[in-house]
Amino acid sequence: MRTPAKRRAALLRRSPALRADLELRLLRQLCHTKLTRAAWARIQRDLHAYAWQDVEHELVYAAIRRLGVTGPQLLREQLPAEATRMGFPDIDWQTYFDLTWTQAPAPDIAGIIALIGKLPMSRAAKANP
Repeated sequence: MRTPAKRRAALLRRSPALRADLELRLLRQLCHTKLTRAAWARIQRDLHAYAWQDVEHELVYAAIRRLGVTGPQLLREQLPAEATRMGFPDIDWQTYFDLTWTQAPAPDIAGIIALIGKLPMSRAAKANP
C-alpha cells in the first residue's frame, strides 16, 4: 500500500498544474518569511538542481537568489527592480506579494521543498547535474 507522501508525489508527477501550484506556494512563502542565513543556504542547496515547471517561477526564484535577502519587507521592495535588471519587467508581483493568496493555512517552506524533492527532475536537469 502506498503512503500518503508517495500518493502525493505520484499525483504531482501526473499533473504539471499541481507542480506549478506547489512552486508558486513556495515562492509566496519565500516572499513572506523571514529566514536565517542558515535556512536560506539550506533552501538554495535543496533547490540547486530543481527543474522548474513554470518559467516565470524560475525567474522569480533566480531574482530572489541573486538578491540573497532574507527579510520579507526588503525582498518585496527590491525584487521587482532585480527582475527588471535581469530583463523581465512584466512580472505581476501581486501574485507573489498578496497576503490573501490562499484560504488554506500556508504550508511551511521545508514542507514544500520536501514535496518538490520527491518530484522527478526533467531530462535536461538530469543531463546537466
